[in-house]
Amino acid sequence: MPTFRFNLQPALEQRQRVEETKMRVVADIERERVVIEAVMRETQARIDKGREDLRDHLGRSGAPAPDIGSVRMPPSAILHLEASLRRRVLEYAGVLKRLERARADLMHATVARKAVDALKTRRFDEWRAEMSKVENAAVDELAVLRGARENAEGGVRRRSGTH
Repeated sequence: MPTFRFNLQPALEQRQRVEETKMRVVADIERERVVIEAVMRETQARIDKGREDLRDHLGRSGAPAPDIGSVRMPPSAILHLEASLRRRVLEYAGVLKRLERARADLMHATVARKAVDALKTRRFDEWRAEMSKVENAAVDELAVLRGARENAEGGVRRRSGTH
């Protein structure tokens, strides 16, 4: 029995490879986004903790003049963390733009692959319909030959008197 051969199979496989590559790029950027978000959350938590500690230290009642040096995180460290957080926010914005572009590239690659995949499905359906026609024609041919043989045998029986 003949087998279906799609003459654009190499093109389909190439488009699948391109799509997989684009998926990996999106996944890499997504991982980068998650890491930056975690760092930003951790930095913000450290800033909040430093501010809270500073407030607690400065807000003690009955204490003589506050000693800033005894604070766990000095104000300069908080300012440094805030600057670091601002840099991370800018980096995060760049990652989001890259992620958006990578997702658009992935979508285009997926559409291109699906177009060839749809063509393969259509050609397979056409091939299957053609095979069905060929098979039906062969069955019809066998039925005609059988009918002709039975007619020929029936004519021989009638002539010989055996019916």
